[in-house]
Formats: sequence, C-alpha cells, structure tokens
Amino acid sequence: MTGQNAAVHITKLSSTDGFLAVDLPAAPRSVGVIRCARKILTDGAVLLARSITYSHASFGLNVSGASAAVNAEGDGRDAALQAAVGELAERVESGSLHLDAGKGVAVADVAPWSLPPPAFAAADAVATGVLAAALATVGPLDGRTVMIEAGAPCASAIETAFAAAKAVPDVRPLTEFGHGELAIVGSRPGIVDHSVAGGWSFGALIASGPVPVTARGLAVLEAAGTTVVPDFLSLAGPHLLRSVGDEPASLDAIGARIRDAVAAAATEASDADAPGGLFLAACRRAEAHLLTWVDQLPFGRPLA
Repeated sequence: MTGQNAAVHITKLSSTDGFLAVDLPAAPRSVGVIRCARKILTDGAVLLARSITYSHASFGLNVSGASAAVNAEGDGRDAALQAAVGELAERVESGSLHLDAGKGVAVADVAPWSLPPPAFAAADAVATGVLAAALATVGPLDGRTVMIEAGAPCASAIETAFAAAKAVPDVRPLTEFGHGELAIVGSRPGIVDHSVAGGWSFGALIASGPVPVTARGLAVLEAAGTTVVPDFLSLAGPHLLRSVGDEPASLDAIGARIRDAVAAAATEASDADAPGGLFLAACRRAEAHLLTWVDQLPFGRPLA
C-alpha cells in the first residue's frame, strides 16, 4: 500500500466556466480527455474518469482517470477553451496530467500543450479494441452479422474494421436494434438502461463509447444471457498508446493485449465460484491491481 487517497477530486477552473475531475488525486499521473459543450455535468465526468482508471488498472498501470470540462458554446466557445488550456498547461507540461481532445474539442485547440502525436488515429485505436473484444468474446466473425449503433463514436472506423475481419456490419439507429449475435453501442452514457435491454436478445454487447450501460441494464442483459464487455476494456486502445514506458509498437499489439484481457475476464466469469458475468469479472481484475497501490477502492464501478 502507498497511502493513496481514493476520493475523486473536482477542481473548478478559475479562468472560465469548467472543471477538472481526477479520480485518484494522489496518483503520480492522470490521463483522460478534455471536452467542451454548453453544459457538462460533473456526474458524467466522474464516470468517464472512473472508466479510464479501470482501463489502466486492467493492464497493470498505476494511472488515474481524469476528465476536464469547459462549459461554453457559440461565440464564447473559443475564448473559454483557450482559457482552460492555458490554466491546465502547467500540469500537462509537467507530465502529471495528460488530456486528449474529446467531444467538442479539436486537436488544434490543445496545440499549446505540445503533446506528442499519437502513434495512430484515435478512431483506429478504438476500432482495434472493439474488434479485439469481439474476437475474444464470440470467436471468428466470418459471415456473422454485427449490429453497430449509428452515431456512436468511431462507428465508421468500427464498421471498416469488422468488414476487414469478414463480418457483416449492420449500422443502424439504436431504436432498430432487437436481436442478434453481437451488438456494439455507445452513443452516450447510460443509453442501454433496463427498459432498452428488456427488449433485446443478443449473444454479446460491446461498448464503443464510455459507460453506455446502466447498472439495471447490465442486470437485465446478463439475466437474458448476454455477455457484456465493459468499455474500460473495449476502449482501452488509446490509453495503451499513451501508457508510460509500456507503449505497444502496433495496433496488432494493442489488439492482442485487449483480447487477452477480455479472455482472462471471461475465464474468471466461467468459474462457478465467481459471481456475475464477464463485466463483473473484469471489474474484479481491475480492482485487484488498484488495491496494490491504493488503500481503498474508489466508490462505485464504471456503470451509468
């Protein structure tokens, strides 16, 4: 144990209307995204940071999740974002904080931070992770129809990756989902709640965006026999690209690591003595690593 504090820390920005949420504030390094919209809720930012914490822990990395938010739109958007980038610059340049451009923020907006460019496009890293999670969960995809939520993050890149794997991608709105072998969803947090899940019948569901499933939605899906792969595994690609001293050399290497992590969670979930399905098994694996360097786990798992 290292005496780390497990309480989420939310700092209100002084230069503009916004904040920074750091899941484990005593961590040596925090990694996440900066987003900009008319109003970003702290609850959602905390969930996003928690998911990123679990993602790093799933691969043995002592890194905290982080999520910065700038509440601005229209004519005031550019000035507000520039102010936030300036205010956070010292922490970013010191290496203690890394924030990629998220929703509503372009790479050019964070150019003053002089961040090293990623080895691959974020969309490709996400698609690689989602595909790897699918292969580990359902096996070869040749000829299998895969429903992909239209409008979800990186949907086009995911469609391309699955087509290359000889699957049959079917991109459609969530309202047109119903039953099938594999569903990929993630347009917003909590979009799959118990009422949505109750009308579905899928062999597996994989997240393509942060925390798309609610706690009650997870219970309904698992009761129906659906294997749910958590976002902190399927979306780990960009985080693995940024991991300190442990950067995979290729998208193939990232895919292999994610496949191994999903397979390990699936193996644990098949143990009669291990309660819950793959999702909870993956949580337990991440938490086992967290407890090697924090005194207590952060409160609440990454579920909407």
